[in-house]
Formats: sequence, C-alpha cells, structure tokens
Amino acid sequence: MRETPLFSQSFCAVSAILLACGLGAERAGAESVAQFQEWGLVCSGSECRLAQTLMSSERVWIATIMLHPHESRSEGRVAEVFVPPGVHFPSGLFVAAVPDDYRQAEWVSCVAMACEGVLRLDAEAEAQWRAATVAELRFRPSPTSPVASVDISLMGVTAGLAALDERQEGRVR
Repeated sequence: MRETPLFSQSFCAVSAILLACGLGAERAGAESVAQFQEWGLVCSGSECRLAQTLMSSERVWIATIMLHPHESRSEGRVAEVFVPPGVHFPSGLFVAAVPDDYRQAEWVSCVAMACEGVLRLDAEAEAQWRAATVAELRFRPSPTSPVASVDISLMGVTAGLAALDERQEGRVR
C-alpha cells in the first residue's frame, strides 16, 4: 500500500486547502480542467485529481474529498478526505455509499489547516460510489461533539472518474 503522508505533494496541499476555503484552484497553481456535476477535475502539471468540497449553508468548510487515478487496477483507488483540524481521531472517519456499509478511513495526521484521512476504494467500493447518488461522511468534530453526518454528492463521479483515468492513461503512455 502506498503511504500518503499529509500534503506530501504540493498539489494536494495547496489545492485542497484553497478549494476547501472556496478560493479556487487557479490561485493554488492548479487549474480546473472540467466540471462533472458536483465534482471538478483539477490538475497541476501532469497530476490530476477529481475533487469535491463540502460547505455548510453558512459557507463554512466541512470537508474536501480528492479521488486519485488508479495506481493499478488491482490495488484500487485512493480517496483523500480532508476535514477541519480538531476532529476527534479515536472516533474515526467513515464513508458509506451504501446504507450501513461504512468504510473507515485511515487517519494520516493533522496540521493547522486540516486533518487527512485516506480511504482505499477497492473494486466493490468504487462500484458502489459509481452506482449511488450520495455517500455519507461521518466524523466527530471534537471529543465532546455528537457525530457529524454529511452527504457527499456522487452526481458526476462516474464521468469524472472516467475522465481522470483517461488523462492518467494518456500521461503514462
């Protein structure tokens, strides 16, 4: 399994935080290549990610999800989930595209701007994401807070992943 340290690539660090804060990928040195309903294909140089930022109705950042191209078809796809600092690690970070089929993200670490969890989507999990219209993100914002449950729109994820993988395959050739 590839280790994904928090913000190990400058692309992820800058793009995720600026996207999360609503400042736009362009100011992060990344460009928004295409929009697939709720998902944006964001590239910096030859590296691309499919991303979605979740905001509250008050325009407060809740989370950013970044889907990576396949490393190899057998290993599945990596999803990075960035949430605000202060999240209660022991309570976990979970995502479900099918009711009651929660998959736990592996916590990587936190810095002043965000905490990162990594979720590996195997073929079954990716198929669930492609078939569903919404996934549920669950975490505890602080040790004394109730569990937060946030919907992740999966509208556009199938077309976005196809475009992401097509760009990756074109780059690898």
